[in-house]
Amino acid sequence: MQRLLWVYGRHLNKTVDYLGQAFQNRGYELIHFSLQVPRLRKILPIIKTLELRGGRLRAYSSVHPDTFRHIKAPEEFSDVPAFVFGDGLILSSAPHYFYRDLDYRTVLEFRTAGMPTFMYDHFPLRLLETLAAHQDEVFSRARTIFTMSRWIRERMIQHGVPAERIEWVGAGANINPWPVENPYTDENLSRGRFLFVGRDFERKGGPLVLEAWKRVHRAAPHARLVVIGPQPGIDADGVEWLGPQPSEAIVEQLTRAMAFVMPSRWEAYGIAFLEALAFGVPSVGMNRMAMPEFIKPGQTGDLLSSESVHELAEIMLRLLQEPDRTWTMSRKAHQEAQMYRWDRVRERIEHRWSQDANG
Repeated sequence: MQRLLWVYGRHLNKTVDYLGQAFQNRGYELIHFSLQVPRLRKILPIIKTLELRGGRLRAYSSVHPDTFRHIKAPEEFSDVPAFVFGDGLILSSAPHYFYRDLDYRTVLEFRTAGMPTFMYDHFPLRLLETLAAHQDEVFSRARTIFTMSRWIRERMIQHGVPAERIEWVGAGANINPWPVENPYTDENLSRGRFLFVGRDFERKGGPLVLEAWKRVHRAAPHARLVVIGPQPGIDADGVEWLGPQPSEAIVEQLTRAMAFVMPSRWEAYGIAFLEALAFGVPSVGMNRMAMPEFIKPGQTGDLLSSESVHELAEIMLRLLQEPDRTWTMSRKAHQEAQMYRWDRVRERIEHRWSQDANG
């Protein structure tokens, strides 16, 4: 039985869990290893990163490399290959494989260009430089870096990581059970329900959707916009605010939706789109970052070329007004989703390992 040291941050999130299940179903033994550290270990990084920003004190010990430098694999697992999620570090002399949706060099480039990075906007530039330098060192010692998107693979190559050590493998939709047949029906079309999911409303393009919705609802009063994630906002005709919801409720809404709309302004990957595709729901996103990899205009959904209210409204209205086109996109969306099952991701990872073993 092949063993893997399964390395992640403080919590076991869905991506770590679902990919882990795919490996376990193949017969792998996963040795779970969390990078959570005692609070005392954070004292020096807190002091090092403490600063006053926007009238409040901030510290960044939760991401600073010094917080984790002391962590090593237990001696009995020192020869077990490590599969590392997130920022990562080298835990032993065994081969290390990293799985990434983003790199700090890209974040730093966006920041220095004055472009919003949302969850990284409050990071001091010197911290981002420290994180990027640490990541460069870790990547230089990695056996292979697996990426969710082709977009970030190309950017990492531009940042100096040798192309032969970076492998695109994609990611999967975090749903179970998987819909074998396309569940999308004529009722999805006739309901005219658009679904938006995103707790980070601003980053996910929520305000843009609400502005476009005013035009959509005037032209199609029967249509509905369902918003999951943020706390209920302003009352608007045809808008249903459901607030935060568990995964089961999101799946239930996907089975009723005509289209999924999330014109995210910053989306390193976008597993929510994959979940929509799995249910045959055409998706609308932005033509940036990784989104064009699985949203193919006129085939699996549509892409905005800019943050234009008019353009988004036109796209949404076309989905309503051209049901044959929307239905065709549903079939292609469900077909496309088969690439993004976690067992397919595992197969691509194993294929790379087989190539490496054969020289």
